[in-house]
Amino acid sequence: MTSPTDPHAAVHITQSLVPRGETLQQTADALRRAMLEEPPGVFVDFKPADRSSDREAVTYREIRDGHDIRWTVLLDGGVRISIGCQSARGAAEAVRAVCACAIASARDVGEFAGTVSPQRQSNTT
Repeated sequence: MTSPTDPHAAVHITQSLVPRGETLQQTADALRRAMLEEPPGVFVDFKPADRSSDREAVTYREIRDGHDIRWTVLLDGGVRISIGCQSARGAAEAVRAVCACAIASARDVGEFAGTVSPQRQSNTT
């Protein structure tokens, strides 16, 4: 979702299936391996055991041209949910409230909305 008034402000939400019982540490390890394949400096502030909106999460920041994306990665059952809060560099406040709501409310809804499509590789962005 992109802000209608600020082209740098957006919320990205992705999900991928993981083996049921995957731990946050296993998720952090998989993300760390994927990040090592990217150029240095793209992914920073990696925290494998953090909290966001009162939920256990892996967090990190992705640096792109003109904006940053603060990622929060959660586990819910057999689904990894990644929420990226994008803003112009230094303007994280622009998306803070909507991101807090997205992180707090993110859930595996596969049983209610059909099935989640499996992915061969999970997204880190």
